[in-house]
Amino acid sequence: MTPQEQWEKCLKFVSKWEGGWSDDKYDKGGKTKYGITEAVYKDARAKLIVRASSIEALTKAEADKIYRMKYYDAYMLSALPYKAALVCFDTVVNMGSGGLADVVQWACIKLGASLKWDKLWGPLTQSALIVKMENPQLPALMIEARRARYERIVKNNPVQRRFIRGWMNRVIDLEKEVVKL
Repeated sequence: MTPQEQWEKCLKFVSKWEGGWSDDKYDKGGKTKYGITEAVYKDARAKLIVRASSIEALTKAEADKIYRMKYYDAYMLSALPYKAALVCFDTVVNMGSGGLADVVQWACIKLGASLKWDKLWGPLTQSALIVKMENPQLPALMIEARRARYERIVKNNPVQRRFIRGWMNRVIDLEKEVVKL
């Protein structure tokens, strides 16, 4: 698969789960369109990545551009095999940078990486991911870590329980996508 085909396949998966408009008062992301939070939109607009005048006016093409620049390329996911890239991309979109760091660090440590589990993304986490990227257990371990993180979120903030079914359905779908390959 070419790098462009990998990107398009990853985007297709994420787009299935990140669609339309949301402004749920219990969602920590706040106003969201196509999975892009208002804070991410404002940053992208300030950096001239998009031209939309508001989060409500954001187009799907602009959301895709944000996903490419601020998530997929920013974390160098094109350097990873498809399964690892997909799990990382979907994780960073759904959980943010700290969530991605949490999931990747936990999985890499389980695979023997000498890494601090600090839930902060940086060059050591990126390096550990690259070193472990060919391990066939990596995607499954990242999915396991994601499930555990969702459970911790709900335990620490029970109001978030309203989202657990959707989160778990998404991770089940992700697992199916990764396992079928």
